[in-house]
Amino acid sequence: ITYTADGRVDFRELLRVLANRLRCRIELRQIAPRDKAKMIGGLGVCGLPLCCSTFLHEFEGISLSRAKNQMLTLNIPKLSGACGKLICCLLYEDEAYTEAKKEFPAFGTVIHLDEGDYTVDSFNILSRNVRLVNSTKDDFKSFSLDDVKAIMKGTYKKPITIEKDPLISVKINESTFSQRNDNKPANNNQNRQQHNRQQNNNQNRHHNHHHGHRHGKNRNNGKEGK
Repeated sequence: ITYTADGRVDFRELLRVLANRLRCRIELRQIAPRDKAKMIGGLGVCGLPLCCSTFLHEFEGISLSRAKNQMLTLNIPKLSGACGKLICCLLYEDEAYTEAKKEFPAFGTVIHLDEGDYTVDSFNILSRNVRLVNSTKDDFKSFSLDDVKAIMKGTYKKPITIEKDPLISVKINESTFSQRNDNKPANNNQNRQQHNRQQNNNQNRHHNHHHGHRHGKNRNNGKEGK
């Protein structure tokens, strides 16, 4: 029989009662919460089967220092697994975070900007962004890690931003509008002239056809009279 408990429990009296009733040898074994989760199984917060019930055979000690190293929010319920202890996957990326943090400046490093001196307040390893704060803690600036390194080396080139003049845009829009309006009468006149030419052509065709028909009829009448 296995059981879990926070401390040592004396089951000697229970063993005597069970031995008399069951007439067999009974062995009680105290196991840790992780061992219990491994035996029962289940799903983790990621939606996959528990690591301890699939491929983990030995359990290493996990402390909050690993969560701090990965800059996670120290929310114990969210960092706990099915066993009630800290999730084992905190071990998987701990070394990777340790190596990645070596590229970033340490917290509190002074960065000299045109606006004044700023210090490193925080950084995001995944997005590789660094947040700076001024001495009065009322102004924050975010830079990429490459830009921060360039600022520290003195090789940073501030990007040039071209500001749009609203007056120029209004003038351009007005000129475009006036050009469109100027083109409209010309287009209308061309359309009218083309329409009139087409009507005249149709009238001429109709007149010629009617005149030819009458001329042929008169010829036939003259032959019959002869």
